[in-house]
Amino acid sequence: MTGKPKAYGSIDEVKEAAEPDGSLLIKAHDFGGKPFEILVTREEVAKLLVLFQEAAIRRANLGGPSLQMMEVNVTDVGLAHQGKQTAMMVSTAQIGALALVIPPELLDRLRGEIDRALVYLSGSSSIN
Repeated sequence: MTGKPKAYGSIDEVKEAAEPDGSLLIKAHDFGGKPFEILVTREEVAKLLVLFQEAAIRRANLGGPSLQMMEVNVTDVGLAHQGKQTAMMVSTAQIGALALVIPPELLDRLRGEIDRALVYLSGSSSIN
């Protein structure tokens, strides 16, 4: 797609709690003022979250304006094995357990970032 997509209306409200089936209700209006609702399925919500998070990370990496990103409180970590695949298990207070499938080339980078975080938390004023 080239250029900016054409907009047909604006969002008025996003319901703060998901529906029982995991879907999300969005209230909007067209530019003529006529209200309408959009029901985003649980699967579509998951896709949107991935897209929003990737876009936020790209903007942050480009030095864009400070963004408020979703924070979760990690309550436990461990490993999960399925066949030859190993994943990092992360339990959170907000959304339960996640299996982080991390490619080997990123594991070294993750180790470095954890080391940097530990140095920062220990009170050092310099982070490389």
